[in-house]
Amino acid sequence: MRSTVSIILSEFEIEMSIGVYDFEKKDRQRVIIDAHIGLNIHSDFHNDDLQETLNYEEVIKVFEEMASNGHYDLLERFIHQSAHRLLKHPEVESVRIKVCKPDIFKDKSLKSIGVEFYLER
Repeated sequence: MRSTVSIILSEFEIEMSIGVYDFEKKDRQRVIIDAHIGLNIHSDFHNDDLQETLNYEEVIKVFEEMASNGHYDLLERFIHQSAHRLLKHPEVESVRIKVCKPDIFKDKSLKSIGVEFYLER
């Protein structure tokens, strides 16, 4: 039996070096990550075997490692590389990632601005 299960990462806050402006290249800034990871699971979940799914910590680890991987000018590149890294896990079928920068336009009346990306096998 085939099931589709999704891991949902909601409002994961992390600091990273990202942006095209000079002030963004000097200091790390806060980003908020939301992700929806669709898994192709061949299990009926009659037991609690972690080997039959993707450990949530692996998802968090991908974003933490990517964020500490130097400077990114564009959110798009960070998201694209993160999505491809998640798709290396054999059970991952699709990835939707949204990353927002809540502090970039402090003088504007908006909560945050960001990019969303969807990728599937």
